[in-house]
Amino acid sequence: MGASALPNERPRPHGRNKPRAPSGRRGYQVRATQITRAWSLVTPVLTVDLEGCQRDRKSFVGSISICNEQEQAVYDVYGDHGGFRTKDQFITGLPPKSLNLGVDWADLNPKNGAKPIKEVLENVAKLFEGRTVVFHDYKSDRRMMDASSAMCGVQIPWDTVTVRDTQRFSGYQKYACGSNGPALKVLAQQVLNIQGFQENGHRSLTDAVATYRLYAREKRAFEEEFGAS
Repeated sequence: MGASALPNERPRPHGRNKPRAPSGRRGYQVRATQITRAWSLVTPVLTVDLEGCQRDRKSFVGSISICNEQEQAVYDVYGDHGGFRTKDQFITGLPPKSLNLGVDWADLNPKNGAKPIKEVLENVAKLFEGRTVVFHDYKSDRRMMDASSAMCGVQIPWDTVTVRDTQRFSGYQKYACGSNGPALKVLAQQVLNIQGFQENGHRSLTDAVATYRLYAREKRAFEEEFGAS
Protein backbone atom coordinates (compact mmCIF):
# COMPACT_ATOMS: atom_id res chain seq x y z
CA MET A 1 0.00 0.00 0.00
CA GLY A 2 1.64 3.21 -1.10
CA ALA A 3 1.34 6.84 -0.22
CA SER A 4 -1.74 7.33 -2.37
CA ALA A 5 -3.73 5.00 -0.10
CA LEU A 6 -3.80 7.60 2.68
CA PRO A 7 -6.07 8.78 4.06
CA ASN A 8 -9.25 7.95 2.16
CA GLU A 9 -8.59 5.03 -0.19
CA ARG A 10 -9.36 1.47 0.83
CA PRO A 11 -6.07 -0.51 0.91
CA ARG A 12 -5.95 -3.55 -1.33
CA PRO A 13 -5.39 -7.04 0.13
CA HIS A 14 -2.41 -9.03 -1.05
CA GLY A 15 -2.05 -12.47 -2.58
CA ARG A 16 -4.61 -15.18 -2.02
CA ASN A 17 -5.47 -13.97 1.48
CA LYS A 18 -8.31 -11.74 0.34
CA PRO A 19 -11.22 -12.11 2.78
CA ARG A 20 -14.29 -13.93 1.58
CA ALA A 21 -17.41 -11.96 0.80
CA PRO A 22 -19.43 -11.41 3.98
CA SER A 23 -22.24 -13.80 4.78
CA GLY A 24 -23.65 -11.77 7.66
CA ARG A 25 -25.59 -8.53 7.60
CA ARG A 26 -26.90 -7.75 4.14
CA GLY A 27 -24.95 -4.97 2.48
CA TYR A 28 -22.11 -5.04 5.02
CA GLN A 29 -18.69 -4.40 3.47
CA VAL A 30 -15.87 -6.30 5.16
CA ARG A 31 -13.30 -3.73 6.25
CA ALA A 32 -10.50 -6.11 7.21
CA THR A 33 -8.16 -6.64 4.25
CA GLN A 34 -5.75 -9.38 5.40
CA ILE A 35 -7.51 -11.82 7.72
CA THR A 36 -4.77 -14.44 7.49
CA ARG A 37 -1.20 -13.45 8.32
CA ALA A 38 0.93 -12.93 5.20
CA TRP A 39 4.35 -14.38 6.05
CA SER A 40 5.75 -13.49 2.64
CA LEU A 41 5.28 -9.81 3.48
CA VAL A 42 6.97 -9.83 6.90
CA THR A 43 9.92 -7.43 7.30
CA PRO A 44 12.32 -6.83 10.24
CA VAL A 45 10.33 -3.74 11.23
CA LEU A 46 6.54 -3.93 11.57
CA THR A 47 4.08 -1.27 12.66
CA VAL A 48 0.83 -1.92 14.46
CA ASP A 49 -2.34 -0.11 15.43
CA LEU A 50 -5.28 -1.32 17.51
CA GLU A 51 -8.84 -0.19 18.08
CA GLY A 52 -10.76 -1.35 21.10
CA CYS A 53 -13.99 -2.85 22.36
CA GLN A 54 -15.10 -3.14 25.96
CA ARG A 55 -16.32 -5.32 28.78
CA ASP A 56 -17.24 -3.62 32.06
CA ARG A 57 -15.44 -0.47 30.86
CA LYS A 58 -12.19 -2.38 30.34
CA SER A 59 -10.70 -2.24 26.85
CA PHE A 60 -9.94 -5.33 24.77
CA VAL A 61 -8.67 -5.77 21.21
CA GLY A 62 -11.38 -4.98 18.67
CA SER A 63 -9.19 -4.72 15.60
CA ILE A 64 -5.47 -5.06 14.98
CA SER A 65 -3.58 -4.05 11.88
CA ILE A 66 0.08 -4.76 11.15
CA CYS A 67 1.95 -3.38 8.16
CA ASN A 68 5.47 -3.87 6.85
CA GLU A 69 8.23 -1.52 5.68
CA GLN A 70 6.60 -1.29 2.25
CA GLU A 71 3.32 -0.18 3.89
CA GLN A 72 1.60 -3.44 2.94
CA ALA A 73 -0.88 -5.17 5.20
CA VAL A 74 0.73 -8.19 6.85
CA TYR A 75 -2.28 -8.80 9.09
CA ASP A 76 -5.52 -6.85 9.34
CA VAL A 77 -8.34 -8.44 11.29
CA TYR A 78 -11.16 -7.97 13.80
CA GLY A 79 -11.22 -10.14 16.91
CA ASP A 80 -14.14 -12.21 18.21
CA HIS A 81 -13.97 -12.78 21.98
CA GLY A 82 -16.76 -15.36 21.86
CA GLY A 83 -20.50 -15.70 22.26
CA PHE A 84 -21.38 -13.05 19.68
CA ARG A 85 -25.03 -12.03 20.01
CA THR A 86 -25.78 -14.74 22.58
CA LYS A 87 -26.26 -14.68 26.33
CA ASP A 88 -22.59 -15.71 26.65
CA GLN A 89 -21.24 -12.77 24.65
CA PHE A 90 -17.98 -11.60 26.22
CA ILE A 91 -17.76 -8.11 24.75
CA THR A 92 -20.53 -5.93 26.14
CA GLY A 93 -19.77 -2.49 24.75
CA LEU A 94 -18.06 -0.32 22.18
CA PRO A 95 -16.43 3.09 22.54
CA PRO A 96 -18.87 6.01 22.14
CA LYS A 97 -19.98 6.43 18.53
CA SER A 98 -19.02 10.09 18.73
CA LEU A 99 -15.34 9.04 18.86
CA ASN A 100 -15.69 7.08 15.60
CA LEU A 101 -12.92 4.67 16.60
CA GLY A 102 -13.39 2.18 13.81
CA VAL A 103 -15.04 -0.84 15.48
CA ASP A 104 -18.73 -1.58 14.98
CA TRP A 105 -20.80 -4.56 16.13
CA ALA A 106 -20.93 -5.79 12.54
CA ASP A 107 -17.11 -5.86 12.44
CA LEU A 108 -17.02 -8.22 15.44
CA ASN A 109 -19.47 -10.67 13.89
CA PRO A 110 -17.74 -13.96 12.93
CA LYS A 111 -20.08 -14.16 9.93
CA ASN A 112 -18.43 -10.97 8.69
CA GLY A 113 -14.89 -12.31 8.98
CA ALA A 114 -13.98 -11.61 12.62
CA LYS A 115 -11.56 -14.27 13.85
CA PRO A 116 -11.38 -15.91 17.30
CA ILE A 117 -9.26 -13.66 19.49
CA LYS A 118 -7.04 -16.58 20.53
CA GLU A 119 -6.18 -17.26 16.89
CA VAL A 120 -5.57 -13.55 16.31
CA LEU A 121 -3.17 -13.19 19.23
CA GLU A 122 -1.34 -16.42 18.41
CA ASN A 123 -0.66 -14.98 14.97
CA VAL A 124 0.38 -11.64 16.45
CA ALA A 125 2.78 -13.37 18.85
CA LYS A 126 4.50 -15.14 15.95
CA LEU A 127 4.70 -11.94 13.91
CA PHE A 128 6.12 -9.88 16.79
CA GLU A 129 8.72 -12.37 17.99
CA GLY A 130 12.27 -11.11 17.46
CA ARG A 131 11.22 -8.01 15.51
CA THR A 132 11.09 -4.26 15.93
CA VAL A 133 7.45 -3.23 16.33
CA VAL A 134 6.42 0.42 16.09
CA PHE A 135 3.39 1.69 17.99
CA HIS A 136 1.72 5.02 18.54
CA ASP A 137 0.85 5.03 22.25
CA TYR A 138 2.39 1.69 23.12
CA LYS A 139 1.11 1.70 26.71
CA SER A 140 -2.55 1.88 25.68
CA ASP A 141 -2.19 -0.74 22.96
CA ARG A 142 -0.21 -3.02 25.26
CA ARG A 143 -2.93 -2.71 27.90
CA MET A 144 -5.59 -3.86 25.42
CA MET A 145 -3.45 -6.72 24.17
CA ASP A 146 -2.65 -7.88 27.70
CA ALA A 147 -6.36 -7.85 28.61
CA SER A 148 -7.30 -9.97 25.59
CA SER A 149 -4.26 -12.22 26.12
CA ALA A 150 -5.26 -12.92 29.72
CA MET A 151 -8.82 -13.68 28.60
CA CYS A 152 -7.76 -16.33 26.05
CA GLY A 153 -4.49 -17.58 27.57
CA VAL A 154 -2.05 -16.45 24.86
CA GLN A 155 1.37 -15.07 25.77
CA ILE A 156 2.93 -12.34 23.61
CA PRO A 157 6.76 -12.73 23.74
CA TRP A 158 7.37 -9.12 24.76
CA ASP A 159 10.89 -9.86 25.98
CA THR A 160 11.92 -10.58 22.37
CA VAL A 161 10.23 -7.49 20.89
CA THR A 162 12.05 -4.20 20.28
CA VAL A 163 9.37 -1.56 20.86
CA ARG A 164 9.37 1.90 19.32
CA ASP A 165 6.68 4.47 20.14
CA THR A 166 6.09 7.49 17.91
CA GLN A 167 4.13 9.19 20.68
CA ARG A 168 7.20 9.21 22.96
CA PHE A 169 9.82 10.32 20.42
CA SER A 170 11.33 13.60 21.62
CA GLY A 171 11.42 15.04 18.11
CA TYR A 172 7.62 15.06 17.98
CA GLN A 173 6.90 16.44 21.46
CA LYS A 174 6.46 19.99 20.21
CA TYR A 175 3.17 18.79 18.70
CA ALA A 176 1.86 17.48 22.03
CA CYS A 177 -1.22 18.91 23.67
CA GLY A 178 -1.14 17.95 27.34
CA SER A 179 0.87 15.25 29.09
CA ASN A 180 -0.12 12.29 26.91
CA GLY A 181 2.10 13.19 23.98
CA PRO A 182 1.10 14.17 20.45
CA ALA A 183 -1.99 12.65 18.87
CA LEU A 184 -1.50 10.59 15.72
CA LYS A 185 -3.96 12.81 13.87
CA VAL A 186 -1.90 15.89 14.68
CA LEU A 187 1.37 14.25 13.61
CA ALA A 188 -0.17 12.95 10.39
CA GLN A 189 -1.37 16.43 9.50
CA GLN A 190 1.56 18.50 10.77
CA VAL A 191 4.53 16.20 10.08
CA LEU A 192 3.32 14.02 7.20
CA ASN A 193 1.11 16.70 5.63
CA ILE A 194 -1.81 14.28 5.28
CA GLN A 195 -4.83 16.54 5.19
CA GLY A 196 -8.16 15.05 6.20
CA PHE A 197 -6.55 12.27 8.24
CA GLN A 198 -9.13 10.50 10.47
CA GLU A 199 -11.84 12.99 9.49
CA ASN A 200 -14.04 10.08 8.43
CA GLY A 201 -13.13 8.07 11.52
CA HIS A 202 -10.34 5.78 12.61
CA ARG A 203 -9.19 2.74 10.67
CA SER A 204 -6.41 0.78 12.32
CA LEU A 205 -4.64 -0.12 9.06
CA THR A 206 -4.51 3.49 7.89
CA ASP A 207 -3.24 4.51 11.33
CA ALA A 208 -0.56 1.80 11.22
CA VAL A 209 0.73 3.09 7.89
CA ALA A 210 0.89 6.65 9.23
CA THR A 211 2.76 5.38 12.29
CA TYR A 212 5.31 3.66 10.06
CA ARG A 213 5.90 6.84 8.08
CA LEU A 214 6.50 8.80 11.27
CA TYR A 215 9.10 6.24 12.34
CA ALA A 216 10.74 5.87 8.94
CA ARG A 217 11.31 9.58 8.37
CA GLU A 218 13.27 9.82 11.66
CA LYS A 219 14.52 6.25 11.97
CA ARG A 220 18.12 7.17 12.76
CA ALA A 221 17.03 9.62 15.46
CA PHE A 222 14.64 7.03 16.93
CA GLU A 223 17.42 4.47 17.21
CA GLU A 224 19.85 6.99 18.68
CA GLU A 225 17.27 7.94 21.31
CA PHE A 226 15.85 4.53 22.18
CA GLY A 227 18.42 2.06 20.87
CA ALA A 228 20.18 1.67 24.21
CA SER A 229 16.93 1.19 26.14
